[in-house]
Order: sequence, then structure tokens, then C-alpha cells
Amino acid sequence: RQVLPFDLDYRILEFAGDLDQFSLAARVALCSAPTELGAYGVFFPPSESVLAHARDVAQRPFAAMFSDADARYEAAAEIDIAALQPQVSTPGGLQNAVPVSEVAGTRIDHAFIGSCASSMYEDIALAARYLAGRRIADGVRLFVVPGSDETSQRLASEGLMQVLLESGAVVLPGGYPELHAKELSQCRQSLGSLVRHGAAGGAMYAECGGLLLLGQELVDADGQRHAMAGLLPHRACRGALSLGYRTAQVKRDGLVVRQGEVLHGHEFHRWQLDDSPMEAAPWQLEGWGVRSRVEGWTDAAVHASWLHLHWGGCPSIPQRLTHAAGKWLSA
Repeated sequence: RQVLPFDLDYRILEFAGDLDQFSLAARVALCSAPTELGAYGVFFPPSESVLAHARDVAQRPFAAMFSDADARYEAAAEIDIAALQPQVSTPGGLQNAVPVSEVAGTRIDHAFIGSCASSMYEDIALAARYLAGRRIADGVRLFVVPGSDETSQRLASEGLMQVLLESGAVVLPGGYPELHAKELSQCRQSLGSLVRHGAAGGAMYAECGGLLLLGQELVDADGQRHAMAGLLPHRACRGALSLGYRTAQVKRDGLVVRQGEVLHGHEFHRWQLDDSPMEAAPWQLEGWGVRSRVEGWTDAAVHASWLHLHWGGCPSIPQRLTHAAGKWLSA
């Protein structure tokens, strides 16, 4: 549903207006969601409360950033948020969000709270308080993914984690898989199911942490090697930080990409890959301030990459993945 009178694709969005009403958690959600619709970046002028929080947690001096007083913008839009109803994303992505009232009572199979746009303590605490004394409907899966260990610990200490579990929600761990390499290597049932699925030719889409799981080994911060699923030939070990938005020029056909396409996404990782064949890479990545490089792995059944694609800006990705999975299931 079109809310803004312009396309966000690869643009920088800045919020303005009565911004003091937005907490840090609300700002995180509002900064995360537009990138899933293809925005290159989002800027929120920091409030005094946000700056106070930053001073409390900063490990080095910093300077607050604001737009120039005479800055010129390509376009502007005004939205009366007081007139907006609570929204929910229907299948397909954030671009398919609708007012909750339009779909209230609709039977669903799966719901998700967490990840980038709704994983702060405030987001999950609100859901937990609503679920208190209630049960998830039969036949429905609810996945909850806190954004950090600190959020998980706070939810647990306040009894809200137990509320989620008693409601029937499945709470998954957040954080970085490379920090839990030993524990992951001991998940033989999960790794074994990946191996069997791969051996059967099943469709697999893996981003970032998923890429690590599909490799041969994951080397932890102490240099200890831990076996992963072994479906792809690489080994992952600590390296230089890769952080930022990327443009992907697709070089070869694969599970969800087609040669000649131009896609957008972001990457955020400190581990790097050894022994990853360049001829299997789906694309050339480019971004501000970084060297161009080929990256990832793709074939007819597997797509694996560091890049988090913005599905809202490339709806063909989930469509192709769904088609491939359905074709495999019906074979």
C-alpha cells in the first residue's frame, strides 16, 4: 500500500516533525523498516534522551550529527501518524502492511516478532503482556527473536520470557552465531537435517549466519575449529569488519537470482570465508567506501551469502524461493 508519494529505492530517508515522542525502540523500528523496502539508509535527528543514552554506552567520544540548516531534499511527504491505525505486515513483506482492523479474525499459520524492526525489549515486553494468560491458537506458530542477550536476560528477569513460553510461543536466540560456534557444532540433529535436505536437492536460502551453518567449519574467537553442516566448501574465521549497504550486480542465474538483475541489501559481519570458489558466486558487490568484490554461493538449489537482501524492494526473491520449495515438495 502506497503511503509515501515517492519510491524509496536506494534513497536516504530522513524523519522530521515532532520526534521527541519516539523512544529509542520506536526509532530503531522506524529506521529498520524502510531499508526492507529498498531505502539505502534512514536518518533520525537524535533527541536529548537518545544522546544521553549514547553518552552512557559510548566507548569513545562522539559528535551528534544533524542535517545542514539549508539542506535541500529531493522530495518531502507529511504523514499524520495520529490518523494511522496499528499496522501488520501480511505475507510478502512490509510493503503489504495493512491496518490490523482489515485482517482481524483472519486465520493465520505463522507469526513473527523480533529481528531488526521489532526486537527491542519494549517491543517484546508489550507482546508478552498482551499474551499473559492467553494461549497461541492451535495450528499457529509464533516465533519470538529478542535482538540481544541483554534483552533476553531482562525479559527473563522480569518473568516475561516465561509468559511467552507459557503462551506457546517459540523463543529463538538472537545474537551472532560465530560467538556460539561450539554450541552450534553440537546441534547434530539440526545440522543433520540440513545435510539430509541438501542431499535430497531441497531448496535452501541462507543469509549471514545461515551461510556460516552451511560451511565446513566455523572458527571461534579463540581459534578453535568447530564442524558445521559441510554443504559448502568454505571455512569461516575472524577477519575485518564488513558493514554497510551494498548493490549486488547479479552475474549468474541461481536459486533466487537471475543474471543481469541489480539488487540491494546490507551486510554486517566480522567473520570472513576461506576457500569459497569465486565461480560459484552469484554477484558482484559494491558499496560506498569498500572495494568491489564477488561474493556468495548459488546454484539451482542453494543461495548463500553474507548479504541481507531487502525483500520489500525485490519481491521476486520470495516468489522464486516459494516456487522452488513447492516444486521440490511436489517432486
